[in-house]
Amino acid sequence: MMKQFARIKDGIVVNIEIATDEWVADQTNEFLFVEATASAGIGAIWNGEVFILPKPFNSFILGSDGIWIPPVPMPSGQGTWEWDEEELTWNR
Repeated sequence: MMKQFARIKDGIVVNIEIATDEWVADQTNEFLFVEATASAGIGAIWNGEVFILPKPFNSFILGSDGIWIPPVPMPSGQGTWEWDEEELTWNR
């Protein structure tokens, strides 16, 4: 059965492979292969337990769940919000 695997080098996801367990077992030890989850993307960090997406802005902090948290919560309401790193605020 085909599965998604994250190809990891030095703790960073460098590719997502669709392969069988047998194919992964035959690969060299140059890369670590971990069965991928939805948060596994190229550039994500593998901390040995979960995939952490790259830090979106310098002001964000990493929550205990592996999700980046802005210093100011995103406002509720309709519309699209964009983070302004210089002003540390949300803008429409």
